Amino acid sequence: MRGFEYIVSADALEIFRFQTLRQRQLLADAFDKIAASPFDDSDGQRRDAKGRDYSVRRFGKWKITFWIDVPVWEVRIVEITRP
Repeated sequence: MRGFEYIVSADALEIFRFQTLRQRQLLADAFDKIAASPFDDSDGQRRDAKGRDYSVRRFGKWKITFWIDVPVWEVRIVEITRP
């Protein structure tokens, strides 16, 4: 069975690249987990002005916001924050 791949937005990548090596590894592991099971329960949901639904998951100190692009089997990671 084909699995989902993750794509990281430029804004999220900007946050990612300024983290320590350890934090980048933790975030990359979180991205892999999201791609492996994008439909698992999330810690929150939100909808943008265009009506696109986003899921939010917490991984340690991080909140990762993403949407699932089912037709192309991709998970689009759009935001990384530390609440």
